[in-house]
Amino acid sequence: MTSTGVRERPREHIGFLVWFSLLGLIFIGLAGVVLRFPFFRYERIEISGESHVPRADLLAELRAYPLHTALGRFLGYDHFFLWGNASIVLPELILARVDILRDVVHRVLRVVVADRERVLVWCGGESQCAWVDPRGVAFQYAPFAEGQLITSISEDGVLPPLGATVLPDDQFTRLRRVVGIVQSAGLMVERIVFDRKLLEVAVTARNAPALAFSLRFDSSFAATVLSALSVRKDFRNIGTVDFRVEQKAYYRMK
Repeated sequence: MTSTGVRERPREHIGFLVWFSLLGLIFIGLAGVVLRFPFFRYERIEISGESHVPRADLLAELRAYPLHTALGRFLGYDHFFLWGNASIVLPELILARVDILRDVVHRVLRVVVADRERVLVWCGGESQCAWVDPRGVAFQYAPFAEGQLITSISEDGVLPPLGATVLPDDQFTRLRRVVGIVQSAGLMVERIVFDRKLLEVAVTARNAPALAFSLRFDSSFAATVLSALSVRKDFRNIGTVDFRVEQKAYYRMK
């Protein structure tokens, strides 16, 4: 009798596993059928906002976005379940943000896009340039530019790759402050050159002295000095103004 009981228990265990597996498969199948109902799929994508990225390219990127996962490939790109995030990041570096709103009632996926702000052009060796955003990220190739219409920074080194920052945050903040000081002085800037080894900025302006700044410290004090010098009658006779010592300014006549 004892030996018979021992033989029966494994069979009961195996039967339980079989039924459990069948129920699991049935549940997965039903879930798959439910998730594939048309109600869970959007019929169109509506894109709003201003962007330099062509609409066709945006649609292609949006449709490809969910297909990087196994679940996305199973459900398809047009399934609402895959768009739970309020914002996503697309490969297009020019886009600062992509916000998603699921309109299940009207079966519409509403997408709001915004390009990165272009604050200046950064050029490496004057052979290749890129637009830079307020955080210092190079995000799109740009034509070489000089003059006052577009702020352009040149350096002898190689242009940083797209998606990378041209300078650490603190240095880029100080660089933008230097640019702001020069612009507020009303100078007709011809060229701005950055020396990465020395962390120095040289500014050449028309009918004005050559200016030198350091990014090792905040150059805000230079605004007051430059403003006082610019009202002097012999301002155009000043050859250089050097702000590379903290809280000090040195100038030399021509």
